[in-house]
Amino acid sequence: MEIMKLMRMKVLLRNIDLLCEIDEDIPECFYTDPRRLKQILINLVGNAIKFTFKGHIKITVKLL
Repeated sequence: MEIMKLMRMKVLLRNIDLLCEIDEDIPECFYTDPRRLKQILINLVGNAIKFTFKGHIKITVKLL
């Protein structure tokens, strides 16, 4: 996942783990605005890193 690669250095500096769990029911292809989705994920993970002082951050992707 690209977000994991982008945020790797920030997570290493904070000494926390970044985990990702993707449900197997997620389709291979779906329609979205990739630039907007990437920006949303960067903002969410960036805020999680900013306010997490120990432990881990977990990104979970599920089909609703």
